Amino acid sequence: MYLAHLVQEAAMKRILIVEDALDLGRMLRLALETLDRTLSVRVIQSAEEALLELSGTPPVSLIISDIRLPGMSGFDLLKKVRLRSPETRIMLITGLSDENVIRQAAEAKVDRFMRKPIEMSEFLRTAAELLELPLPEEQPAKSRSEGEPLPQPREDLPGLLTRLRRELGAAQVLLCDDRGRVVAQAGEVADVDFEQHWAAPVMAALGAAVRASRLVRTDLPQAALALRGLERSLILAPVGSYGLVAVQQADASGLRTALAFEALLQAQTDLAAILQAMGADFYPLAEIPPAAPPLQPAAMAQVEEVVGDEEPLAELEAQLQRTAASLDPSEVESFWESAAGQQIAEAVNPDALSYEQARQLGLAPEDDNPD
Repeated sequence: MYLAHLVQEAAMKRILIVEDALDLGRMLRLALETLDRTLSVRVIQSAEEALLELSGTPPVSLIISDIRLPGMSGFDLLKKVRLRSPETRIMLITGLSDENVIRQAAEAKVDRFMRKPIEMSEFLRTAAELLELPLPEEQPAKSRSEGEPLPQPREDLPGLLTRLRRELGAAQVLLCDDRGRVVAQAGEVADVDFEQHWAAPVMAALGAAVRASRLVRTDLPQAALALRGLERSLILAPVGSYGLVAVQQADASGLRTALAFEALLQAQTDLAAILQAMGADFYPLAEIPPAAPPLQPAAMAQVEEVVGDEEPLAELEAQLQRTAASLDPSEVESFWESAAGQQIAEAVNPDALSYEQARQLGLAPEDDNPD
């Protein structure tokens, strides 16, 4: 067992992302994990910390570093890594537009150089090449029949929610059941009672996402909704009849929202495995109702003919005007008085007898003081 663990650890690829902008670093980490879920990706904020990581095991396969960092620069890190770990591949990224930077990168013989803002598809292709992994578009699609066991979960439910909250910098991450009841959470939003104020609309939105996800033929719904507001953002992801919800502070740039969106998409499979291990039924039960068949051309023509024909409406309006002109006001009053009287009579309970009806049937007591 221990030997198998050592073999697995030796085969694991370690990646360091050296980026002082944590939101960007986390987004890059999430993107890399889509290439291979066994990748070990860590985000650190300084070149000095990256050098300390070089001594760990397994060896670092790839370093992705910003050039401008607090303390040691990305170029300085590149030179030291070449001396200590020549087999480690290095990708430098920068938002600087200075031509000297491009020249320095070429002279330093960096493996890859990319400018910010980063095009994610290009970033993934570049990282896959450096890691000798299949390109994203070359990876075969994997399907799983409903009921097939999921992979063994790597963490428990509290651990997953706590990790998501920490990595996303979220105020709260929670899991609710199909009735909107919170079954587990990490963190808390003081001014919101989720079950009382948010549960109904959140579960309605998640239910719609589950039904819509069936249109793309997915075995386990890979769906998420992001709602950006002035005070906070909500990111929602369905896991069968459960809902995974992350609450973040307002995000003007949209970067943290995008990060949370991707994180919850990736967490769906892990959460499904955890729920399965706990014995919960997480598969969605609702089926999409079949769409109504379109109207045939002949039926559509009949509908358009009825809707578009204004002559019957004109005749009805004229008839009403003639009737109103011929009515005497006293007749109108008599009509409504008569109708009111009939309404009162009809409203009498048929299961109850009036006193007069009871007297006529001999059921009322004799009057002690007859006139």
